[in-house]
Amino acid sequence: MTDTPVRSGADNDVDPRIARTREVVLAATMWELAEVGFERVSIDAVAERSGVARSTIYRNWDARSTLLAVAFRRLHACGPKRPAPGATLTQDLERLGRMLIERLGSDEWSRTVPSLISAAVHDPPMRALLATFSDERAEEAGQILRRALAREEIALPDDLDGRALDEVLERFVAPFFFRRLVSQRPLDEAFLRAQVEAAVADSTGPGSKGGSPGPG
Repeated sequence: MTDTPVRSGADNDVDPRIARTREVVLAATMWELAEVGFERVSIDAVAERSGVARSTIYRNWDARSTLLAVAFRRLHACGPKRPAPGATLTQDLERLGRMLIERLGSDEWSRTVPSLISAAVHDPPMRALLATFSDERAEEAGQILRRALAREEIALPDDLDGRALDEVLERFVAPFFFRRLVSQRPLDEAFLRAQVEAAVADSTGPGSKGGSPGPG
């Protein structure tokens, strides 16, 4: 059985009819996730919405949790935008912050992410999915500081090691999720500016130029 997301269009070694069936099931599962959340999605509901028999669904995904994980990853399959050449740390963080605001403003994120967090408390496969999802968001942010280090825009002072940089990124990213999903307060430009300024101050050492404006 597969636990890999099915891409648009059939692979050469997959019968086109099977690929179409998988696409229909995944689409139905994504709708169910967005409407009722992880804990309430059932294979029966997916079968009814998709028109595909339960037995066929289980021939393609070996468990409910596998299908939900594939559908969630498909629903959230949007990588970070390519950084602008010559962008500063400040500009990279602004880009990441705006991307988070855009994503968290979508129904898909605002409905399914809290549902996944809730399901992860008592469901080990969902806990693993949440960990992967969180790691991927951290990696998006980590690329920003690695680029800043590579161009010597920031340095690593003796009291700021790699682990501390990870914590800088957590302090930058986490408030976006808390503000949108918990406190339900707006993610506006003032909030974004405050987060960027705090992250730059956290990650730049003496003599760094992370807050300096970039070209253009």
